Amino acid sequence: MVSDSDIKYLRRCVDLAREALEAGDSPFGSVLVNAAGNIINEDRNRTVTEADVTWHPEFTIVKWAQKNLTPTERAAATVYTSGEHCPMCAAAHANAGLGRIVYASSTAQFVQWRTEMGIKPGPVAPLSINQVAPDLLVDGPAPGLDEEPTAQHAPTLTPTPIPTPTPTPAELVSTTAKSPAQHAGNTTLGFQSILALSTGPSWRTRGLLAAASLTGLDIQIPPQPPINPNLIDAFEHLGPDDVQHPSHGASIAWLAHLDLIKHTIQANLDTVLIIEDDVDWDVSIRSQMLQIAESVRNLTHIDTLDQDTAPYGRDWEVLWIGHCGEYWEEQFETVLYDDPTACPHSDYFGWAKQYIERLPDRQRAVYRSVNPVCSFAYALSREGSRKILELLGGAQDEAFDVSMMHACKAGHLKCISVVPEVVHQYFPAQSFGVKSAVDVGNGQEPGPEEAEFEHVMGSTENILESARCRALWGQRCLRKQ
Repeated sequence: MVSDSDIKYLRRCVDLAREALEAGDSPFGSVLVNAAGNIINEDRNRTVTEADVTWHPEFTIVKWAQKNLTPTERAAATVYTSGEHCPMCAAAHANAGLGRIVYASSTAQFVQWRTEMGIKPGPVAPLSINQVAPDLLVDGPAPGLDEEPTAQHAPTLTPTPIPTPTPTPAELVSTTAKSPAQHAGNTTLGFQSILALSTGPSWRTRGLLAAASLTGLDIQIPPQPPINPNLIDAFEHLGPDDVQHPSHGASIAWLAHLDLIKHTIQANLDTVLIIEDDVDWDVSIRSQMLQIAESVRNLTHIDTLDQDTAPYGRDWEVLWIGHCGEYWEEQFETVLYDDPTACPHSDYFGWAKQYIERLPDRQRAVYRSVNPVCSFAYALSREGSRKILELLGGAQDEAFDVSMMHACKAGHLKCISVVPEVVHQYFPAQSFGVKSAVDVGNGQEPGPEEAEFEHVMGSTENILESARCRALWGQRCLRKQ
């Protein structure tokens, strides 16, 4: 999906295309944007003025990137262009290992326009990018930027489409009603802050921040000092002997979650998304959260824009978007919607597959939580943070996530689940035997040094287009059954 943040880059492409047309070349323009959001290279079509049929801006950007960027930097970069790549440029882009492509107008539209103007087909088959390179991540066309009045194109010029500049969403805000849910697509996904639970720099945080850079997320990693061993031992054994107690490793993780939640209260955060530092998400996470926000508002029966201006409304305390499974039954009040980025049943991995298969395939469900486990990513309201410290501060359960699930199930917390999940744990390549922080806390050997496995791509369950793997290796890494 083309986002609001993509529009400004596409409009620069439109300007470059116009320059090309005025110079006597075919109207195409392209820009290369790095992971930080900066334009680092741009060009326009020069096939006529340079007498070079290969002088497409997408092609010259590929050549520049190969000479000036590392493989990791190329994979994290985005190419924006006024018209979808031709087969030559798509093949070059894929072979160079460049990242996402965003175009204003499509090849199919171009073919239609040429046909309507009576222009004969060219000598090269008009294939889409993904027909040439199936694994490339592509977004477009851009509504409002994908058409040019036919009068601007005389058939004798054998034109290609120049998108017409139109007001951006920001320019239209004064005259167009805007749903609060649209803020769920911002850099903090509509929450006041995104905080990562982490003990310090490692392969986990490096991959996390690479994924954040690729997808334009603002993730903060507050300093989290080591927990005193005496406190861990005391926490592990709180309560009578006949109640469930967390393991040593689970106690460490539980206390870390509580410490971070205390930080959110001290920082006076109205809402916060807490994520673990080894998580992963889809490259389209920001557009995914727009649909989730609308669904949460529908589930909680917010009927008008004036009722609640918070992106997700306020009738929730825990929004569980990253987990390793959840129940679902047909009788649950559920908001269902089509989502092509949802993991298909055939590829879903984990204990909850039987429940996932009860949902329509390639749809996502939002409903009141029943049995979510694993605390990969969960949002808290201010009241949710306060309640968790009160309800979960005394241990006496298997683990933090299980205790929070029990509080949700009992109705002590207002919890909402998103199924399938949109955040999941990333696993280093299984052949290295890397252990989780909880396993290490329970006394298991941590496995090899980071230098041995960090450069080797691992996998992520249930996330179609991994942001980590796209940022670090330029590839998908969906774990298969």
